[in-house]
Amino acid sequence: MSREFRRRARLVPDEYCTNSLLSYPRSGNHLLRFLIESSTGRPTLGAIDRESFALPVGLHDLPVYLAIRGMRVKDVRPIIVKRHWVNDDEAFDKTIFLVREPVEAILSHLRDCTEDEFREQAPIELALFRNNENHFEKLPEESKLGVHYEDLVTDGASTMRSVLSFLIPSAQISEKATNSALARVPNAYAALQRAASEDPRRYREIFPGRATFLESL
Repeated sequence: MSREFRRRARLVPDEYCTNSLLSYPRSGNHLLRFLIESSTGRPTLGAIDRESFALPVGLHDLPVYLAIRGMRVKDVRPIIVKRHWVNDDEAFDKTIFLVREPVEAILSHLRDCTEDEFREQAPIELALFRNNENHFEKLPEESKLGVHYEDLVTDGASTMRSVLSFLIPSAQISEKATNSALARVPNAYAALQRAASEDPRRYREIFPGRATFLESL
């Protein structure tokens, strides 16, 4: 068993992780997970892992802090687990739905497709996006929180206050810790190799024909 696998195995709790982060891919998942981990000192789990198992399924989508030099957690119990789609056999006490403007999110996710592949896959991706949205709408009001990616980017401090008070209502999360996390975002993204792959322009500008096709759907 590799050193990384042993270290990853220690992150899995005895009990089921009761909070989920639901979102379509390319909607700011790593950004929000980094901010949650930095602010709370607890790891987040990736979309492929099934945290009810004794060990994770593979080493996919590690907790963010494992990828960033000098970042540590104080408590190894995962605080939230990411999901890109709804699993019928899973239930969560609390769900955060992270939403990016759908045309931008889908264009980003399918940016490497050929034109034929894009037109075949785009309706499928849009259906996945809508399925998550419909699932979230049906959840009890007290068990869910909607977060817009655009708000996370433009007003991170206020958005994180809402996120943290939702996840840990009785805990006193240091505002200094959150502000420090926000200040570290550029370096964190570089460590996660997200900045280099994300074009700073809006994807509507890069793929205007694809954007029009998506809007027509």
